[in-house]
Amino acid sequence: MLYSITAYTQDSTTKYLNADLIIVPQLAQASYIAKVIKQGNQYNATVYYGNQNIAFTGSYHDKKLKVYNGTFTYYYASTGRLMSIINYNYNVQHGVQQSWYENKQKRDSGTVYYSKKIGIWRTWHSNGQVASIGSYADSFAIPASLNRVADSGVRASTLQSFIQQSYLNEYKIHLWLTYYNNGQLKDSTTYHNGDKVGISTAYYKDGILWGKGKYKLNLEDSLWQWYHPNGMLASKEYYLKGKLIDVACYALDGKPMQGFCKTKRAAIFEQGNTSIEKYLAKQCTYPEAAKQYKHQGLVLVTFTINTQGTVEDIVIEQSPTIYFNKSIEDALYKMPKWQPAIAHNMAVPYRVTTQVLFSLE
Repeated sequence: MLYSITAYTQDSTTKYLNADLIIVPQLAQASYIAKVIKQGNQYNATVYYGNQNIAFTGSYHDKKLKVYNGTFTYYYASTGRLMSIINYNYNVQHGVQQSWYENKQKRDSGTVYYSKKIGIWRTWHSNGQVASIGSYADSFAIPASLNRVADSGVRASTLQSFIQQSYLNEYKIHLWLTYYNNGQLKDSTTYHNGDKVGISTAYYKDGILWGKGKYKLNLEDSLWQWYHPNGMLASKEYYLKGKLIDVACYALDGKPMQGFCKTKRAAIFEQGNTSIEKYLAKQCTYPEAAKQYKHQGLVLVTFTINTQGTVEDIVIEQSPTIYFNKSIEDALYKMPKWQPAIAHNMAVPYRVTTQVLFSLE
């Protein structure tokens, strides 16, 4: 059940919100309780989870709490720790964005300009090690007309429509580096206007070279060489404008392999005709706390299928409430083994993204 929040700021009004953050008339229909104070033309809200912990604070442009317009600060349900800070201009993300893991380690940080990432972006692993660093195209890629429209005080829907129709896509530029959670360099790639160009290198977690080759306008070009974890050559692949035209494969001892060899295959979920989405929908239990507070919605999750076919590195990318997270993690860790992905004549880790719908209907 939801509890009424009795200690609140003077002159505030109480609003009840459902799981989709839409105002409902009664506490019995609510998943969240909001305390709202009007200041000038803005409505500042403090929104609480059913357990009375703060879910988020933020500034709205309208009393119906539909138009985000200011800084929103989000918190984890169980611990109350800071989860993310997101800035909005009439429902469009705009400004510095930051997020944290529940263990207080920073997760990512960068700037969004009217829904598009610009400038330097950094991400971190949950142990505090840098995960990636690179740059997106800066404001020179943004049409001047966007500033004029945004500064004119248009309706939120008008601004969003203009961005969809007229605004260039974000794209990566310059050198991008990614790292393992032990601090070891994972790969190094250069971008020009969003396209991969020049020499790219990849490494195993212990620092041994995994692969090296050249990109030309986002396509593999010329010779690429890949190596087994023991440092021995695994494959030589020759590309022309992204098309594989010849390949030679090698065994773990470095000796040439005869006949056909696989250079690429996704990890395979071996549960008959059952998809991973259907499997998780069946295996995930609905948490009692989420039922109490009428929480529902989609959870977006990513995880890795390692070279042995088992799950690791689960990340909940998006969730209506923290209560769903453990249910999904438990189901994933209990999942039967997959057939590992194949790349360059080797079993390789494979990243999977899927979603789970929790619905009370």
